[in-house]
Amino acid sequence: MHARTRYLGTYAQGLILTVIIITAIIIITAIIITAIIITAIIITAIIITAIIITAIIITAIIIIIIIIIILIVIPALDRVRQHNVPTYLTSPKSPPP
Repeated sequence: MHARTRYLGTYAQGLILTVIIITAIIIITAIIITAIIITAIIITAIIITAIIITAIIITAIIIIIIIIIILIVIPALDRVRQHNVPTYLTSPKSPPP
């Protein structure tokens, strides 16, 4: 009788040890998977942020170019156009040829 209870005791200990090991493996696997998912989310957020920042910079550059065109190129074109216009078109007193 003693040998049988001792056998059952070691069997129960082995079973408990197996359950503990399996549980530890499951927990470690869950932690690793969670870490991978969190890392992927962080990397995705960094990439999205970089794309947004790049878009903002490109938009700012385009706006600056448009402002430069409005402030510099258009007045210069007006000056060129005024120089090329014949005087009889601008002054009402002189008759056309």
